[in-house]
Amino acid sequence: EQVKAMEQEYTSLARQIKRISSSDQDVSGLFSFVENQVQQVAGRDKLNSMRPIAPVRHGDLVEEGLEVKIERITLRQIVDLLQRLEQSKRPLRIKSLDLKVRFENKSLLDASLTISTFGRG
Repeated sequence: EQVKAMEQEYTSLARQIKRISSSDQDVSGLFSFVENQVQQVAGRDKLNSMRPIAPVRHGDLVEEGLEVKIERITLRQIVDLLQRLEQSKRPLRIKSLDLKVRFENKSLLDASLTISTFGRG
């Protein structure tokens, strides 16, 4: 059973690597893609900052990241944003998520996300 499960996981990962390697996606488009998703979910005024992270090379793939800070967002909005990012056709990975409750309004959060994408290098 374990070998079959590992075989399925291996096949799935091999398909993902092939899809990433064969895609001609523009890695630099991550900035505008994430900005658009945040704007649709919470509004442009909630986006505090977006900072690119230095690219990291993994063999013939390049991982580029983005640090995103969003203020005064509800839990429902952050869940919606995470679902949109997860369901996107882009090969994205949420590397970290930090949520803090706002002092003046306990129903609002400040979120800090680290998102990365992969492309050919």
